[in-house]
Amino acid sequence: GLLPEQGGARPSTPSGVKSEVRGGQVMLTWEAVPGARFYRVERAGVAGSAKEMVAMGLTTAQFSEPAPPRGEAAEYTVFAVGRNGASAGSEAVGVEVPRGRQVGLQH
Repeated sequence: GLLPEQGGARPSTPSGVKSEVRGGQVMLTWEAVPGARFYRVERAGVAGSAKEMVAMGLTTAQFSEPAPPRGEAAEYTVFAVGRNGASAGSEAVGVEVPRGRQVGLQH
């Protein structure tokens, strides 16, 4: 059934989370977690803004979305979700988009 099993274990915490910014996209990858049905990703702005869920139901150990605006940063946390609930959150990985020097703009 859909109910949690009594005493059933939750998935272990995702590890090996890596982030990179490529072509204007944030790419996150992590190691697959045994027993996870899917993964959930939360994002927090570094200025202490609230965490928000940006992905739910991912069945592969990867996620991508548009990168934050130039000069801004974000932190991502990954959770594995199994029959008995969600794991603890992974170590947060940060993404920072440097302020690029753009030719021809007045500063």
